[in-house]
Amino acid sequence: QDLVSDPTQGFAATSNIKDAEISPKEHYIHLTVPGTAPGSLDDIELLFGDGGIVNLRCEARVSLPPPPFCVKKNCINGSMDQRTRLEQVAHVI
Repeated sequence: QDLVSDPTQGFAATSNIKDAEISPKEHYIHLTVPGTAPGSLDDIELLFGDGGIVNLRCEARVSLPPPPFCVKKNCINGSMDQRTRLEQVAHVI
């Protein structure tokens, strides 16, 4: 099976998907995954554009204050958990 016919199949190895919604005509996939805050959820959106470009977005339903510094090289301020999640999704696609 491919990612379009069953999105959970491709992402199962990298993420604990709670829900997946596909809109093939809009070239859009919406995934719901566990969030950084205990018991929270994050939404990951993929929008497939022309020329093989894929736009990724991860939005927390419950926001936590950003850490005051980054411990990973080349990091900018923000949620490393969300960045890691997006890296995992990007690796799959």
